[in-house]
Amino acid sequence: MPLFDFKCRHCGERFEALLRPPEMPACPGCESQNLEQLPTLKFAIDSENTREASMKTARRAADKIRKDYTMAQREHEREHHH
Repeated sequence: MPLFDFKCRHCGERFEALLRPPEMPACPGCESQNLEQLPTLKFAIDSENTREASMKTARRAADKIRKDYTMAQREHEREHHH
């Protein structure tokens, strides 16, 4: 599925949209459909490998957040324990 870059002719906002032609997005800023499609070299790739890599990255980030939260909670308890 192609990833397109757009510029809104109404408010000037630039954004990306994942579309199946002939769909036309609306500007996220002003909801106008008066858009200019900009050249792009990006593609949205969806495969089992990319999903697996994305999930692995997301799990690592969630693990780090969980670890940081646990450490902060323990430190708070030590400092405020009566």
